[in-house]
Amino acid sequence: MSYSTILEGKLKRPVFVQLELTERCNHFCKHCYNYWNYGKYEKKDIDLGSLKQVLLKLEENEIFDLTLTGGEPLINNEAIDFILEQREKLFSYDIGINTNLSTIPTDYSKLGGFTILFSYPAYSKESWRKIVGIDDQQKVLNNLEKIISFVPVQANMAVSKLNLNELYKASEFLYKTFGIDRFAATPASPVSGVSAHKQIILSGEEVLESLKQLRQLKKDYKFVINKIS
Repeated sequence: MSYSTILEGKLKRPVFVQLELTERCNHFCKHCYNYWNYGKYEKKDIDLGSLKQVLLKLEENEIFDLTLTGGEPLINNEAIDFILEQREKLFSYDIGINTNLSTIPTDYSKLGGFTILFSYPAYSKESWRKIVGIDDQQKVLNNLEKIISFVPVQANMAVSKLNLNELYKASEFLYKTFGIDRFAATPASPVSGVSAHKQIILSGEEVLESLKQLRQLKKDYKFVINKIS
């Protein structure tokens, strides 16, 4: 659909929708736009009544794609279970999940049919702890191994000064270990008034270096490279 078509008023609905299932997260990533408010107020989940109303409204308006986000959406077990139980009965649109894969349903086979974009912030354990705040890299990789054979997975790295030098290595590792050949790189963005963000934001030269690494990945492994805004 062209931009001119949208301006002419022919777009009857959004092309895709992101739905936040929870404000809670079990990671404390320094690049996160919510980093500044960790521990400052009680995080809330969407209630099932509101969730069902939203999902039905999306169906009525013939939305093409829905992405479940958070926080960490897979923490909200009640919402995930409801969507898993009802998706074939109520919803015709495609559903994806943006997740850190630190937790997955006990019956993870239920994730079949979803697409997953998962955060992989660092290659080394040291950088992982520094960025995420906890040491659960191996747990994430174990969960990835459980689902990779039947769930379409794309990896994403929020690139900052903390992990720029691991961008190529992290992508290469995921490709060689799990066969993941779709990778997105998102430059960490500053949050107004938060000094911690300003200290890790890439300089112009570092942005060019990240692009250089991504081009090399595409050349070496035929990667599909995306940018997540």
